[in-house]
Parts: sequence; structure tokens; C-alpha cells
Amino acid sequence: MPCDLGRWGLKTPTRIIVAEDEALSRDMLVRRLEERGFDVHGCASADEAMLYLESNIADLLLMDNDLPGTSGIQAVRLLRKHWSHDSLPIIMVSALVDSEDIIAGLEAGANDYVVKPVNFQVLMARIRTALTLRANITALVEAERQRVVMRSLASAAGSVAAPIAKMIDELEGAINSTDKDPAIVTSRLHMLLELTDRAVGVIDELRRIAVMRDIPFTDRMDFLQELSRREKPAD
Repeated sequence: MPCDLGRWGLKTPTRIIVAEDEALSRDMLVRRLEERGFDVHGCASADEAMLYLESNIADLLLMDNDLPGTSGIQAVRLLRKHWSHDSLPIIMVSALVDSEDIIAGLEAGANDYVVKPVNFQVLMARIRTALTLRANITALVEAERQRVVMRSLASAAGSVAAPIAKMIDELEGAINSTDKDPAIVTSRLHMLLELTDRAVGVIDELRRIAVMRDIPFTDRMDFLQELSRREKPAD
């Protein structure tokens, strides 16, 4: 029976990459995962998997360690330069069972480690756990993003309203004034420019919020924390 992926809050079907050089093992994993509702892409090497990720999105990667060319552990280290643990969960699937090998895989950046011969039920449990954690982190980040966006929008509304109202007052004063003193005119122009800069700054902040995309969790949180520190309108 296909997996009910919707309960994890993920798009359906979830895409999994299987990087395994042994054709029979790769085909078996691909077939059994597809039977459970996953969209699966098989790769014969880590290099092929990394090339695929350059132009495709995946939700999880199953990575053998003993691969031709770039090893699985080397590939995980390279991938972690671009994808965080939440944006691309990686489960190492390896015949190397020594504790040192398992530790090396996890320290390289793997989320989990499964030994060969693969117990498929155990592997499915690990996959479900990784996808659930990914979905939970995505939901938490989205909730935090919405909170900051709403507070930023409320703060920005007041921040924009104040300088605009002042700009209108200054413009009306300049229009109705009969004072020809250059110093007074210059002072008013400087005031208008300062108020305009403040309004533009708030508008730029709103644009930054609007273009926020699906970036790694830690980078997203840094950006949201920066916004939180800047929520209060300028005096």
C-alpha cells in the first residue's frame, strides 16, 4: 500500500535519490520505494547523484559509502556545503559496520546510518523519521516566518505612515509658505530627503520579507532574527 505522505506535511510524491553502484541492490530499493508511493531516482555513483541535485530537488538521499569515484562520505561532506540536515536528509547505507565507520559517516553530515544487508522495514522506519523531522522543522520555520512577517508588517505600517505624514506636512508648508529665505527652503528640502530615505528603507525591508525563499534552516533563522531585532520603528 502506498505511503500516506500527506500526513507528514510534504508534497506528494516525496522524491528520494538512491546512490548505489550495485545494480541489483539499487533496482530493488528503487522498486520497493516506488511501491510505497515515493518518486525514486537511482544513481550508480555519488558523482551522478550530486550532478542530479544540481538541477533537481530531492527530499531525501540514500547514499552508499563504497562507491566508484567520490566515496559516499566524501560526497556527504560536499553536499553539506550546500544543503543543511533539514533541507536534504541523508541516510548512509553501507556494509561498513565498525563503529568508527558509522561515526565517520555521521560526522561527515549524514542524518542516519543503516547497515547492509538492508532490513527494509528498518530502512522505512529511518526514512519516515527523517522525513517527519524535516516536515516538522519546515512547519516550525514557516510559523516563525509568518510571525516575523506579521509583526514586521505591523511595525512597517507605522514606520511608513509617520514619515509620509511628515512629508505631506512639509510639502504643504513649503507650498503655502511665503518665506523666500534660502536657508529655510534648504532646511525643508533636507527634511524631505531624510523622511524619504526612512520611507524607502522600510519599503526595502518589506521587499526582503517578500522575496524570502526556501533556504537552509540556519540561514533562514539568522535572517529572521535580524528582522526581529529591527522590528521597532526608528525614533
